[in-house]
Amino acid sequence: EISRQNVRNAALLVALTLIFLVAGFLALSHLRDLRKIRIQMQRERQKLDETNVALKQVDDELQLRLDQERIDRAEHEWLTSSVRSISSQIKSTIDPDTIAESLIEGLGRALKVDVVLFYSFPNFPMERLWKQWHKSSGIDVEESLVVDNESDLFRLTEHLWNKKRNVIVNDSQLIDVSNDPLPKLAAITQMRARSWVLVPLGAGTQVLGCLGVGMFEEARVWTKSEIELIQKVDSEVADVFIQARLFRQSMQIAENDAEVNRLVELDKVKNDVIENLNHELR
Repeated sequence: EISRQNVRNAALLVALTLIFLVAGFLALSHLRDLRKIRIQMQRERQKLDETNVALKQVDDELQLRLDQERIDRAEHEWLTSSVRSISSQIKSTIDPDTIAESLIEGLGRALKVDVVLFYSFPNFPMERLWKQWHKSSGIDVEESLVVDNESDLFRLTEHLWNKKRNVIVNDSQLIDVSNDPLPKLAAITQMRARSWVLVPLGAGTQVLGCLGVGMFEEARVWTKSEIELIQKVDSEVADVFIQARLFRQSMQIAENDAEVNRLVELDKVKNDVIENLNHELR
């Protein structure tokens, strides 16, 4: 009986040991599963955080883009209104000086630049024009500086007009003028202006002059709307100048016709007087 009892106790002990071993194995397996689940949850949480950060960046970029589009739209509306104002001013007169002055002042105030320059070449149908506008007084560009470099300026403007291009410089300090085809002209502009735009003025195949806007000390990134504004008023000024030339020519023709008619009338009166005198003498 004691032997059987010992056997039963041993069997029970073995069974309990097996149970504990199985339970321990299951517990360890469960712990490993829990650890894997915890690691997976941490990864998922990290991915979720990264996704939230990415979404926030996208939202911020979208908001910045919307704000920039709103600013660009307001700027475009302002520039469009400025174009209408400048166009109405330059179309209200046929005097070249008044046209050029309205152009440079309107552009200067609309673009908020430091300087606007207008120059027409000697082969222009009108007289040579040199006009400049400055945001602050006492910063004049000498006309002799342009006249002395007129040949280089004409070559550059003619090239731009034929190629339908403009010169757009956001920061002249970043340009190497040593390799420029017109190094003297490039060095002068680099010394005089930090940021500038040069637009040719022409009609058909004829180069009439050039228009320049610039900043003296501040670098500036010229927007597409600003370049379109400069090109728009530049082309309208060319048309107005051509129309003014045609109007002056028509006025001269009318004056010549009137003078011819007056001379014809005087000749007729003279012939009548001579005929009357001949009749009386006879």
